[in-house]
Amino acid sequence: MFASVRCYFVHRAPTAELVRRVDEDFAAQIGARPGFVSYEFIDGGGGDAMSISAFREARQAEASRELARRWSEERLQDLELTITESLHGEIVISRAAGELTAPGREAGGTRYASIRRYRVGSGDVGGLPHSVDASFADRVAALDGFLGYRVIDCGGGELLSISLFRDGPTAAVSDELAAQFVNEELGDLRVDRTDTIGGGPVVVSRVTDALFPRVGV
Repeated sequence: MFASVRCYFVHRAPTAELVRRVDEDFAAQIGARPGFVSYEFIDGGGGDAMSISAFREARQAEASRELARRWSEERLQDLELTITESLHGEIVISRAAGELTAPGREAGGTRYASIRRYRVGSGDVGGLPHSVDASFADRVAALDGFLGYRVIDCGGGELLSISLFRDGPTAAVSDELAAQFVNEELGDLRVDRTDTIGGGPVVVSRVTDALFPRVGV
């Protein structure tokens, strides 16, 4: 599977207006694309937002980025929207709980995302996904309220992890667990947590059963 991550800042309109347009229009369009696996839209607060889409093949994920670009130009001009960052790559680790397939807009904030960004030294990238898959991924999946966990290899020694939970406090626990894992079990690898580039309630979600086969190394 391959993922695309886009970060936004809304300058003029409330983020709720962007969420409404995504939920009523874009989510259906991207969900109808060949190879679609999942889509989440996260309200980071203060005008910040993030979308995460996953597809079976790299070329399908690339086509989804072009769709997002065109849709944003056509439907969001009045919002003065800035794309602050765009990342993409292969999903090298994936875990998902069955209830994640419930589609629609999570207006009540019943799902929360925690997104962590890491820089790995050249030569250490190959071994890191195996270490995470063999140990950490199952620890996250064992947390109460767990919904999903993915690691994206963005290239250039950069990895992005995405954890989904039913509530914010458990998402915060996963952050602490991740920091502990890096400090205590990845000491032999050059791994630096560079940023938490997003997180918050998942306000729009579309997920297919294609997300559920376990991905690992």
